Amino acid sequence: MAGDFIEAIFPDMFCAEVRKAWQQASDGATVLGRGQVWIPAKDFLQWEGIVLPLSESGNDVDTLVGVIEFRPRRAA
Repeated sequence: MAGDFIEAIFPDMFCAEVRKAWQQASDGATVLGRGQVWIPAKDFLQWEGIVLPLSESGNDVDTLVGVIEFRPRRAA
């Protein structure tokens, strides 16, 4: 997904939420999230992700790293 626009990856209804998470990380926060996969044909999957702010100088955030894991939904 590196280099892709958020709109190319996520449905419109999630773009604002994704932008908010990445903005919080660019402000220095570690952001965790989890939920149900948004693709109807893949609704048996859940996701868990993290966005980490990185700083070469130790002061200003200059890189963001995001990781997302998909796995089968746990039985209730």
